[in-house]
Amino acid sequence: MDNQGKQPDSRGGIMGMNSVKDWKIGTKIGAGFGFILLLMLLVMGIYHTTVVNVVGSYDDLIANDIAIGRLAGDIHVGMLECRRNEKDFLLRQDKKYLDQLTENSNKVVEYAQTLRNLAVANGYEDIKASAEQIIAKITTYRETFARVVDSSEKMGLDHLSGYQGVFGKAAREMEKDLREHAVDDLYLNLLMLRRWEKDYLRTGSRNYQKLLIDTIAAYRNLLAVSPCEPTAKKTQEEAILRYEDAVTALIANYADQGKKQALYEEMRKEAHIIEEAIKSVLIPEVRPLLLELRRLEKNYLLRHDPEESRQVREAMQRLVHQVNGAGISEEHVGAVLARLTEYEQAFDGLVGAYGAMTTDIEQMREVVHQVEPAIASIGALAEEHVNARAGETDRRAAARSKLSLLLGLLSVTLGSVFAVVLVRAITRPLNRAVDFSAKIAEGDLTHSLDIRQQDEVGVLAATLNNMAATLAQMIRKISDSVSTISASSAEMASVSDQMASGSETAVVKSNAVASAAEEMNQNMISVASAMDQASTNVATVAASVEEMNVSIAGIVQNAEKGKVVAERTVAQAQQTSEQVNQLGRDAEEINDVTETIKAISDKTNLLALNATIEAARAGDAGKGFAVVANEIKELAQQTADATGDIARKLMGIQKATIHTVSDISGIANAIGEMNNFISIISDAVDQQNAATAEITENITQAAQGLKEINTNTSQTAQAAALVAKDIADVRDTANETSNSGAQVQQSANELSQMAEQLKQMVQRFRV
Repeated sequence: MDNQGKQPDSRGGIMGMNSVKDWKIGTKIGAGFGFILLLMLLVMGIYHTTVVNVVGSYDDLIANDIAIGRLAGDIHVGMLECRRNEKDFLLRQDKKYLDQLTENSNKVVEYAQTLRNLAVANGYEDIKASAEQIIAKITTYRETFARVVDSSEKMGLDHLSGYQGVFGKAAREMEKDLREHAVDDLYLNLLMLRRWEKDYLRTGSRNYQKLLIDTIAAYRNLLAVSPCEPTAKKTQEEAILRYEDAVTALIANYADQGKKQALYEEMRKEAHIIEEAIKSVLIPEVRPLLLELRRLEKNYLLRHDPEESRQVREAMQRLVHQVNGAGISEEHVGAVLARLTEYEQAFDGLVGAYGAMTTDIEQMREVVHQVEPAIASIGALAEEHVNARAGETDRRAAARSKLSLLLGLLSVTLGSVFAVVLVRAITRPLNRAVDFSAKIAEGDLTHSLDIRQQDEVGVLAATLNNMAATLAQMIRKISDSVSTISASSAEMASVSDQMASGSETAVVKSNAVASAAEEMNQNMISVASAMDQASTNVATVAASVEEMNVSIAGIVQNAEKGKVVAERTVAQAQQTSEQVNQLGRDAEEINDVTETIKAISDKTNLLALNATIEAARAGDAGKGFAVVANEIKELAQQTADATGDIARKLMGIQKATIHTVSDISGIANAIGEMNNFISIISDAVDQQNAATAEITENITQAAQGLKEINTNTSQTAQAAALVAKDIADVRDTANETSNSGAQVQQSANELSQMAEQLKQMVQRFRV
């Protein structure tokens, strides 16, 4: 390896390579990365230029052609908003939708003007023409819608304004007037009245009489709610009252032929007055004709069909014909025809206003149908322009992308060549240094590394040479010291054997002493535990005796209370016994009274019986006395029954009183015996209380003695524990000494082995 490192560098023949070899590794790597970065910047510059051009082209596309398409969409949306405002106004008849339509149409015009400016800027004449057409049509649409709103106002935005209000008022007035002449029901009722009138006069039947009276009442009720003309209605009301009076008189004088005929003539007279009043205002079948006219009118207002308008006029003519042929007074005919004329004029005005509005709506729709194709054409033209400019932009972007790709491939090739040269300039001397390091690792320190460079690899080669020389010198010194270490380890092993022998003897003796001390300590602990248990038991007994003293004191107190209660109960039992005895004596006295009452009732009963016999002898004169005597007899019998009942109950009370007195006496005797037992128990409890107090005092003294013994035993156990602990420490120290001797011996053996291993390792190196 030295020969290879010392050969002259004449293979390359290029002087520039020597200067490159002397560069630092960082400089070499930096130069390589700088060259590659320069190439990358060149490629990125070209790519950036391509991207900027493409983005610029697409920006122009977005700012112009795509913006045109977007504006066309905005115009379409604006027109939809205008159409919605139009529909909302036609449905809801609210002028606020005119303001909304004006606002939305202004937006559409603004979008169209912006679109026209973009088209002019880009030279799109077709889009410019469509935008100008939209502006003109939107203006026309807005003006036409304003006329529609004006026509709607004339028609009436609701049913109370405009022609609708006038028409509605005329219709209501006409209906009101015609209802005054729709009195067919009154006329029919009058005919029924005349029929029952004739039938009653002919037959005199009560059935026809009832039908006649009911029909008069029905006519009056119907007239009260009828919308009949006021003058005719008042005439009928007065005539029907007179007619009813005549009918009442006729019914009352039906058998008198003279009065009957006169009253009948009066009835006929009033009936003719009623009939003339009805016919003066009656227009036959006017109500169905009026309802038909209003139905056709509603149909037209809902659908605005010209055919339905014609039907309304025909219905009005039929109604006029019916009025003229009704035979009512000229005054009523003129008033009704005037109302019909007002209604017809209002309807014609409504139809004319709606016709004008319909024309304007059709014109609006025509304008919208002209605007929509223009908007669609703008969208299609904008899409064509977008596709054309997008295709041109894509072609330019593809050409620049190919150029960027070629430059990128060239940069990669040049960077790869430069990287190979740079890597070889770095790796060759490093491989020689690696081979030299491998020889050192194998123990061969006889070689040196010959690399003369000024970079980091040259510095590494010089450092490796110095390391090899230093290792060779260290190996020589280590070889000389191995023999000394081997002798010292043998001597250390001998001393450790002697120390281990003495330590084992000390351990055996300390173990014996420690066992005895441990046994003594366990015995003292057992004694102390037993003394603690005895002390605890004595304390428990003392507490139990104290509780027993308290219980005995309570027993004594309760026994005293029981004795007092027993004495009080005995006294109360004696008092109750006296009261029950008195009750028995009172019952005997009451029994005597009941016997007297019974005797009196028997005599009364006998007297009542005699009185009854005497009353029977007296005959009818004694009947009242017999009744009284019978009552007295029954009363005497009830008294006797009640007296017998009372006597039986008094006998029960006397028997119960006797048993109660006997029972109370038994209770009193029992309570007395219980009082004696309580006295005996109280004396025994007093003696037991004294004995318990003496036991308590003795147990307390015994507890104090046990406590002192327990204290002394605990102190002795603690001293024994300390002795056992000290002996254990001596044993542990002896064991540690024995272990240390063994460890010293083991360390000496290991040191001898290490010396042998070190000797073998040093022999591997060649210096």
